Amino acid sequence: MGLVSRKTSLTLGDGSKVTPTRVVYTFIDPAGARANWDWMVKQLVDRPKLTFEMFDDLGGRHALSQATLDKVVDIKAQLRVGE
Repeated sequence: MGLVSRKTSLTLGDGSKVTPTRVVYTFIDPAGARANWDWMVKQLVDRPKLTFEMFDDLGGRHALSQATLDKVVDIKAQLRVGE
């Protein structure tokens, strides 16, 4: 996550360089998203280029970022966090 804010270049396997502009963490197992929920929400503070992508038990995709914080209660319910 710190790489994005520092605009650090990364060298890929083929020798080309890229500068990350955003970070997306993906939780394909709903249990992982539930277990890391509080940590994810805390990580969004002051990180507008960070997104957490997660899938619920029915395969529905949800994105949690600063842009979707107004939907945090709905996303939390769909993932069954705290059950």
